[in-house]
Order: sequence, then structure tokens, then C-alpha cells
Amino acid sequence: MRRAFALGEGAPEVWVGDPLVSGDRASVEWWGVIAMNGEPHTFAGTAWIRFDEQGLVIEEHDYWHAAPGRIEPWPGWGAGSVA
Repeated sequence: MRRAFALGEGAPEVWVGDPLVSGDRASVEWWGVIAMNGEPHTFAGTAWIRFDEQGLVIEEHDYWHAAPGRIEPWPGWGAGSVA
């Protein structure tokens, strides 16, 4: 996530959802808007993380999507609940 937002100019706007945790694994949704060449771009994705016994990350995968323009999360996004 930090690498994607580092592509932008200035400070990004970032939202991070409540993590969903099960045993040694967690998933976290993230969303952000950055400016590139003066134009807004939106990135949204999910990080899938696995931890060791000390709580350190030992495996991490991200899946994300980018779109031109400014798109903010919808109401209730990232609440950590499953319907």
C-alpha cells in the first residue's frame, strides 16, 4: 500500500477498514486517493496477512485495483462485518 501511495504527489487520503482476524491470519481492506500529474487517482485493495507466534508478519499478499478520478468509499465500507 505504501508503495502505491508513494507514486503520488503530496499527502494521500487513506482509509483502512477494520481487520478480519482468524487464528494467525488477517485481512485488511484499504482505500486511497492520490494525485498523479495533478489528477486524482483511486486505489482500493485488500492485504492478506499471516503472523508467527511473536505476532510478526511472515506472509503478505495484496490485491488491488486502480481507477482514474476521485472515488471515496461508500457508507459502511470497512466495518469488518460479513453479510
